[in-house]
Amino acid sequence: MFAKMVIGECLSEAQLREFSKIYENDVTPQLGKEPGYAGSQLLVEEGGYMVIALTTWTTREDCLRYHSSRNYRQFVAGTQHLLAGSFVVKIFKEER
Repeated sequence: MFAKMVIGECLSEAQLREFSKIYENDVTPQLGKEPGYAGSQLLVEEGGYMVIALTTWTTREDCLRYHSSRNYRQFVAGTQHLLAGSFVVKIFKEER
């Protein structure tokens, strides 16, 4: 299994709510259609504006394919105005 962690920081509480709404309504339904998708979580910083969108994938190739996909680019374009700066993206592999 591989995980992709996308980290961003919103600018306000209202923008954090908008980001969460976009992720829940637009991104999550599309993720289920992606090859190798295994699950996702949106984590919100307690008492702050930082968000982590965590997705898990069966293979590294599936993870990278999604990262290069039109759906991911639309997610970035649709949320960039809500962030202080750009996303930080990290990929992790499961150790057994």
